Amino acid sequence: MKLQDRITNILEEQPHTRNSDHALFRAIINETHDIHKKSFATISLLQEAGQIPSFESIGRARRKIQQHHFHLRGDTYENRQELCDVVGPLINTNFEQALILL
Repeated sequence: MKLQDRITNILEEQPHTRNSDHALFRAIINETHDIHKKSFATISLLQEAGQIPSFESIGRARRKIQQHHFHLRGDTYENRQELCDVVGPLINTNFEQALILL
């Protein structure tokens, strides 16, 4: 099964993974390996050997899926979108003020 299909299934079956790449990563690994019995070093070696996908690949695939499937977005998505209107102008203002001070 392709990575995107596996991630879609997990996002549908385990809603808590929609807001956390870490939770999604654990769920992906648990499909084929018992993560609770593996050390970080072992997981890292499995990634290098191509037996499990990289954290970055999982996050990238999740974002792509959620871009097209709104029902698979996490609870925090709406809050972040609302904050964009507030935070965006502050970032530009503070950056311009910082340049003036330099």
